[in-house]
This record gives sequence, C-alpha cells and structure tokens, in this order.
Amino acid sequence: MPAAAWISADQIPQNSDQPWPNFSDRAEPLGTNTFRLYGLCGATPSPIANGDNARAVVDNGDGHWSAEQVIVHYPGDPWTMGQTASLDAANLQNVLTQCTSTAPGTTLQFTTPVSSRCPSVTRGGCHQVAAEIRSADGQSTAHVYLANVGSTITELTVWAGGTPSSPWAGTADEDVFAAMNPQLCTVWEC
Repeated sequence: MPAAAWISADQIPQNSDQPWPNFSDRAEPLGTNTFRLYGLCGATPSPIANGDNARAVVDNGDGHWSAEQVIVHYPGDPWTMGQTASLDAANLQNVLTQCTSTAPGTTLQFTTPVSSRCPSVTRGGCHQVAAEIRSADGQSTAHVYLANVGSTITELTVWAGGTPSSPWAGTADEDVFAAMNPQLCTVWEC
C-alpha cells in the first residue's frame, strides 16, 4: 500500500493528546482481519473481493484512545472496480445502520449521514459516513469514519475501552474526511 494513501498521523483525532505514529510505517496486509466495524456491531464479516488491502493499528489498551485504518483498493478500470468497491461499501453501510440490531444494547449516533457526498473529493465517485458507537456495557466508545472513494474503501476507527484518560476532542468529521479521502484520488485514479 503506497505511503501516500494513509491519513497523516497529525490529522487523526486525538493527536493533540497522544501523538500518533506514521500509519504507513505500521501497515500490514489485512490477512484474516477485516473492517473493525464488523466486530463493533457484532456482525459476520463479508468476504472482501480480491483487492489490494492493508491495515495499520495502534492499540494503546484500555483507558487510552487507539486507532486503526483499513484500506482496500480494487485495481483495474476505475469505473468497473468502482462498482465493486461501491457494493462492498454499501454492505458496510448496512452493517452500520443495523448495528443496534446485531449488537443489542449498543448505541449508535450518526455524525455524518449515510451516503453523504464527499466535498473534499472533486472528481470521481465518493460517499462517506461517520458514527459514534457505544457498547452495550458502556465499556467502549468508537468513532468510525467510512468512505468509498473511487475504487477504494477506507475505514478509520478511533476507539477507547474503559474510561479514556483524555476526553474526546470532538474533531469535525469533515476535517477527518478531508485528511483521509483526497489523497486516494492522487494515489489511484478516481
């Protein structure tokens, strides 16, 4: 996965309280792992079509904010592979909208509505959604940013187990997406 595809560490929420390392230095193949959203919502992971994929994880343990970005890119004709990415993104959006059903007691608050257009991407297709997910037992909080940019899907999750040592800084979703989405159209054609 090209280094330029990853969100800049200083643009990840909570960076002012606990600086993040460079995600490109932590990138590894997705392997049997999948999008974090499936685990947060107690959903069965759907298989990912054959695409280039990687994830970068910084797990700081309970009481601290942790972060993960997953990138799945479908190489080939941008229009054709964009359709494949759109199908996978629609599945992920369905997992998110059904989260309170598949993980009873979980609370879900959309902070950017499902299928919102991407103002930070001026060409190609781009849709994004963001939400806060709280576990039923109140022991974990996650902020999920999901985008389908051309023939690429990216998910950024910032979460904390227990009571985090620093409160959520309230980074605006549009700022996170503006740091996460546009470079995907620079790395790959949208």
